[in-house]
Amino acid sequence: MNNSQKVQKAKVGVAGSFFNQMMSNNATLPIVGKGATQMHYTDRSCFEVIEVSKDGKTARLESLTASADKTQQGGHGHQNWIFTPSGYFMTVQWRHNAWRQKGQRVMFTDKYAETLGAGFHGSDDYNKVYIDGKMVVVEGITELITEWHKIKIIFGVKDFHYDWSF
Repeated sequence: MNNSQKVQKAKVGVAGSFFNQMMSNNATLPIVGKGATQMHYTDRSCFEVIEVSKDGKTARLESLTASADKTQQGGHGHQNWIFTPSGYFMTVQWRHNAWRQKGQRVMFTDKYAETLGAGFHGSDDYNKVYIDGKMVVVEGITELITEWHKIKIIFGVKDFHYDWSF
């Protein structure tokens, strides 16, 4: 694995949890079998690192479901958490000096988008593209694109937090 430093920097003081903003400024690296914590506006969700590329720039994570350990006493947000694998996976990659989540989306091709008009909703193409309300890939009409969304994450810890006040 490549241990070159990857320092992510988050803007502090904009909005959300100050603690989450501070945790977002780190230089941690993903290690298989260790945890990861994604910081949201005020909440934090946990993952297990499943796979890391040789260059250390890509990691596959499995989301963990957190439930309160009923055998331990704790108040809102201060439970001893039990983590269980959810079966939901995501890929993160170090790109443009930040960890980013890989996602995919179906959208109209540029060429087809130029031809779209007001009558599309009742057309045969509409019925090909939307199956059960979901947009699908149809050759010449739509395509699957990859998107990268910046995330705030710290590796090596599982620090779940749910803000009960929202």
